[in-house]
Amino acid sequence: MWAGVLGGMFGYHTVYDPDTAPDAWTEMLVRSFYGDLWESGHVAVADVVLHPKVRFRGSIGEERRGIDGYWRYFDLIRGAFGEYQCEILSLVSNGDQAAAKMRFSGWHRREFLGFEPSKRDIAWHGAAFFQVKKRKLRDIWVLGDTDGLRAQLAAE
Repeated sequence: MWAGVLGGMFGYHTVYDPDTAPDAWTEMLVRSFYGDLWESGHVAVADVVLHPKVRFRGSIGEERRGIDGYWRYFDLIRGAFGEYQCEILSLVSNGDQAAAKMRFSGWHRREFLGFEPSKRDIAWHGAAFFQVKKRKLRDIWVLGDTDGLRAQLAAE
């Protein structure tokens, strides 16, 4: 089912195999979360990689619960930044947990954090921590360099 849903139906870059070892499965979920969902915007991936009761804290410090809460955050970020990218600089997984060093970027196209659109390329770093439950991402906690982000948004 997993490989058929992601590999055959949508052609995503992440291929799922239900017999995958826990470390590799967790890593695939994280890569799909950023690559297939955040960057490519394939909304159907959410039901595959996110636990229905996901707890999500985004890189700007906002916390959301459930898939609907996650979508509100997703829309906030993707709406504010065009060509939004999530670059995984390093990723470590251990069983049902993972941690990633991240770089987030995009061009500032809408009001965000009280700053009017600058049309400039903006990038900030973050650290993301993941917990898997029932083979889906249940807890996602991201700490972003919000001081650096705000400094870029405020620059003239």
